[in-house]
Order: sequence, then C-alpha cells, then structure tokens
Amino acid sequence: GGVAWAADHLFGLVATGLSGLFTLLSFVLLVPLYLFGFLKIYDRVRPSVLGLCPAQERDRFDLVIRRIDTALAGFFRGQVTCSLIKGAVVATGFTIAGTPYGLLLGILYGLFSIVPYGGVLFIFPLAEALTAIDAGGIVPGRLFGTAAAVGGAELLEGALLVPLIFGKETGLHPLVLLVCIFVLGQLLGVFGVLAAVPLTVVGKILIE
Repeated sequence: GGVAWAADHLFGLVATGLSGLFTLLSFVLLVPLYLFGFLKIYDRVRPSVLGLCPAQERDRFDLVIRRIDTALAGFFRGQVTCSLIKGAVVATGFTIAGTPYGLLLGILYGLFSIVPYGGVLFIFPLAEALTAIDAGGIVPGRLFGTAAAVGGAELLEGALLVPLIFGKETGLHPLVLLVCIFVLGQLLGVFGVLAAVPLTVVGKILIE
C-alpha cells in the first residue's frame, strides 16, 4: 500500500510538473506571436479606434495611446535585458559551482526568465537534480553553490536591475518602482509583483 501510494504521489508530481512546463512553454511561444500580430495590425486599427472618440478629444487620446505604447515597449525591453543579465550571472555561478551543463542551464535560465519566475520554477530544480546525479548523491556544498547562483541572480534583479533598468526604460524613479512593487505585491500577491511595473507606467500616464 505504501509503495503504491508513493508511486501515485510521484506520478502526480511529475504530471503536474509536465503540465506546468507545457503551460509555460505555450506562454513563451504564443505571447511573442500574439504581440507580433498585434504590432502588425496596430497602425491599421488605431485610426478606427480614434474614430470612435469625440473629435475635440481625438488628438489627446492619440497622444495617450502613443505614450502607453512607448512605455510598454520600454518595459518589454527592460524585461529582456534583465533576463539576459540574469542568464549570464547564473551561467557564471553554475560554472564556478561545478553544476553539470552550467553554461547551457544558465542560458536556459535567462530565456525562461523572460516569463517572471520561469527560471526559478523550471531551470533551478533541473540544475539541482543534475548536480545531485553528477555527484552521486546529496552533496550539500555543490547543491548550495547551485542555489547561491540562482539566489544571487534573483537578488540582483530585485535590488538593482528592476529599479535601474525599468526606471530608465519607463521614465519612473527607481524608488517609485520599488514602492509600487511592494504595495501591489502586498495587495495582489504574485500577480501584483508581476504587473506592478506596467500598471504603474500606465497609471502614471493616465493621471498626467
């Protein structure tokens, strides 16, 4: 009975992990396609949308749309920049810690990090598992080195990269971004943390 329960439990964990991985990969693949399609039709759709606005407000509405579009494009550029830097940091850390396939896993970590927490959820467990297999068992020093590389990259992102890079791309003061991330994180949980920067940018433009 105990063996069957353990097998069922393990199968459930594997199925859940594969389902989450499929969802993430679908998100990574489909979002750029949808975004590309939206950008392709954006210039053709905008006149129709503006035509629905009162004539006296049309120019101002168009300006607001353009500012939001520019700011969100800056947010996506910042996200890609952060992911590339995190990938380089993790690859270096994995290599120093002796993590198997450290360079490849670091590159994958950066790619998955384009989706917030993607690297932590999927690449970090894989790196720890490969480290344990390569060491022939649980070796605390090597596992800690792998974890330290990931922890250092995430700490660097939260404390330095997000305020500086997103502040530059979006025109918001780094302190404002940190406060908004903290407040929205407390109010909305993980979603608040993920959406804090774009929501703050859009809110600032609308208020102005």
